[in-house]
Amino acid sequence: METRDRLIPITIIGRMAKNVRLLRKGIFMSQRLCTFLFLAVFILTVPACAHKQYYKSANEAYSIGDYDRAVYMSVEALKAKSDYPEAIALVQSAAPLAYQSHVKRAADYEDRQDYDSAVSEYNAIERLIAAVFSVRKDISFADVSTKKDSASSKAADAHYNRGQLLLKDAEGAKDDGKYKQAANEFHKAQEFAPNYKDSAMLYEKARKGAAVRIAVLPFGDAGYTKYGSAVTEQVISSALKLNPEFLEFVTREHLYQLEKEKELGQLGFLDPKTAVEMGNLSGAQYVVTGKVISATVDSPKRIDNKGTSTCRIREKKDQYRNGSVSWTTHELKSMAAVNSSYQIIDVKTGRIFAADTVKGDENCLPWEVSNFSNKKQTVADSRMLLGKALEKASGEIAGKLVGKFK
Repeated sequence: METRDRLIPITIIGRMAKNVRLLRKGIFMSQRLCTFLFLAVFILTVPACAHKQYYKSANEAYSIGDYDRAVYMSVEALKAKSDYPEAIALVQSAAPLAYQSHVKRAADYEDRQDYDSAVSEYNAIERLIAAVFSVRKDISFADVSTKKDSASSKAADAHYNRGQLLLKDAEGAKDDGKYKQAANEFHKAQEFAPNYKDSAMLYEKARKGAAVRIAVLPFGDAGYTKYGSAVTEQVISSALKLNPEFLEFVTREHLYQLEKEKELGQLGFLDPKTAVEMGNLSGAQYVVTGKVISATVDSPKRIDNKGTSTCRIREKKDQYRNGSVSWTTHELKSMAAVNSSYQIIDVKTGRIFAADTVKGDENCLPWEVSNFSNKKQTVADSRMLLGKALEKASGEIAGKLVGKFK
């Protein structure tokens, strides 16, 4: 096959059931006709029916007392047809009932001093009002913003007070779990009232008390691979992108100095004794070591996919017959794969806390292809493809690492 033909990622080969004449004259006409008829029916039918379907759902919800759904479905009906009288009448009836239901529940929660739930009800009221106002301006509601602000302040105060008690207990018992609970309470206080008192400062204090300090040592390379250092950097950066609340990483500069002093170089998997020593020197509670087992890029391969479609073909005026077309797509694809293993060592006990092997793979059209019709991903060269596979493997390790210390 010539180079020009090989670089076309998709080729359609058709075969009609009747004969060659129908194949040449009928396939593309029939496909366009079927597509046109489908789109025409869809365009003419969906808008005409949408508002009725929404109204039906709204009416069913109203009949069982689900006034929120009745309102939202009525709103969708009016978005499809703004002058739909049945939907207008239903939203005018359901909206006040939904509003009053939320107001009552908010008041009940406040009586029980459950201010979190009360704020949720006020938020639901605001969403309800916004939805109704998007289609109707003639329905009025009493403003609840003052009540919401009051409930939010009380909720923030309740979380702040619980956080203080937990922080005091954590400091006395050196309890990581209570530090974490205290941090969560101070964080919630800020959610309800940003910059509430000194909750930001206390949150950071509690977070540091609960944080686990980890050292990710340079990954080694098995055999001919040379990507250990790249994986090391990407594991740390990928983990940080996940915003781990209770994880802290020893800086690469500090680790580099320790490696230089200990003359350890490319460490790879360490024996537990050496890992514990490195952990103690860096102040880490856990040490992560690992190695890249393999990193490969496959040559472009052709993948064939077959299928069959049916359609009605117009032969003459008002005369149609059933036809079928069989097709095959030919796609060139390249793949890169990276296998890496890691282990997490508990510095305090010297035991392996967790260990696993991960695989990162990436595929795309070969980088030789510059023009293609199916909009699939391509890359500049094999190094970029391998780089994406390395990112996936590193991201997999980072995700498992963060997951272990939530």
